[in-house]
Parts: sequence; C-alpha cells; structure tokens
Amino acid sequence: MDEVVIPRWSSEEQNRMTRVAINLGFPQSMFNFTCGLSQDVGELNTEIAKKEGIKKLKASDDVTDLNKKIGSELADILVWVYQIGTFYGIDVSAAFHDKLSVLEGRKYK
Repeated sequence: MDEVVIPRWSSEEQNRMTRVAINLGFPQSMFNFTCGLSQDVGELNTEIAKKEGIKKLKASDDVTDLNKKIGSELADILVWVYQIGTFYGIDVSAAFHDKLSVLEGRKYK
C-alpha cells in the first residue's frame, strides 16, 4: 500500500479519521470510499424509513434505539466524506463552512 500523507491543513477530526483508517488497514482508494459511502447512505435510509414508519420493523429492531442507529450511520457517512476529502486534498471542515456562508446568502421563495 502506498503511504498516505496526513495533511496538516485539515481539521483535527479529518486528521484523526485518516490515522484511524490507515491503522485499520482501510484500502485507500476512491472506489472503496465511494462504495462505503453509498452503502452507508443506504443504511441511513433504512433506519430513517423505520423511524418514519415507512419500513416495517423487524422483531429484533429496538424502536428506542433508532436515533442511536441513525446517528451511527451519519457518523459512518462522515468517515467516508473525510476520507474522500483527504484523498483529494480537501479540508472538509473548511469546505463545509464555505458552503454555509453561501447558503446563508441565498434567498428562498
């Protein structure tokens, strides 16, 4: 595996996630990142569908635990977003704050 350099400019969360991913041996490829992201978005959708009553709960599903499961899936998505950002040299936190500034300046009907 090629050595992955952890950028100094990115957020502490992004740097930490990159270190964890390398230590766990996550394949550092864009294909792996986008497949993981897609899978976790699907899992988030499933948990939200359960919470909203769109999808029937299984006997093993704990209704009181759905918010925790949704939070876990959101965190999984952030893992992949940080990995994609690191791969392309993007500080995800800075990009997010830039996007917030753009959204704050928009007018909606």
